[in-house]
Amino acid sequence: RSDTGDMGGKVAHEYMCLLEVGEDTVAFCDQCDDAWNSEVAGGDYCHSCEGQVRLRRGVEVGNIFQLGTRYTDALGVKATGRDGQLHSVVMGSYGIGISRLLATLVEQNHDDRGIALTAATACFDVHIVVLNDSHKLRATASYIYNRSRSAGLDVLWDDRGVGAGEQLADADLIGAAIRVTVGTSTLKGQTVELTERRTGKTQVVDVGDAVKALQDLVSNLLQRERDAAS
Repeated sequence: RSDTGDMGGKVAHEYMCLLEVGEDTVAFCDQCDDAWNSEVAGGDYCHSCEGQVRLRRGVEVGNIFQLGTRYTDALGVKATGRDGQLHSVVMGSYGIGISRLLATLVEQNHDDRGIALTAATACFDVHIVVLNDSHKLRATASYIYNRSRSAGLDVLWDDRGVGAGEQLADADLIGAAIRVTVGTSTLKGQTVELTERRTGKTQVVDVGDAVKALQDLVSNLLQRERDAAS
């Protein structure tokens, strides 16, 4: 629950993510499901069950305002009801903060190398890096890039021609779910490395099997995340 503020209406709810860097303070009860923005919390005890209230920092990522007829009365907006009479339209406002939602996800999912979002929220499924600028390696990267996109994966290919260290560091910083490394082993044995961003687990697969392996890996990551959330 939260203050209706300038929006007005009788009821407002916020969707809060608990984070120590949050700009809001959330009060919630140890004994029931009630929670409030501290702006409307009533002291140390729960309004509903008189349980002990605890405080945590949080970030507001969405909100609901039940506005009633405040604005439609003012503007004269009416609709015919089942009784055949004109009634003021009842309004509600439902908001989600897209930019702050991304910032919150990054705060929750990062390490000392950069962004490490879940597979469900990462900006790309796959990030391809080529560790030297040979024609053969670029052809291999192009093959994996085009086949992966055709298979429905979101793919980023770093084709800037910068050094291997910079590419690898930027891949960690951007945080795609899986990095595909095309390098020395590709020239020697026609294989590439697939590395999970969040765990660092790496597997070596044949170039011809890479797209199927990427599809399976993304699918498995998503399933693990669903299982963990349920």
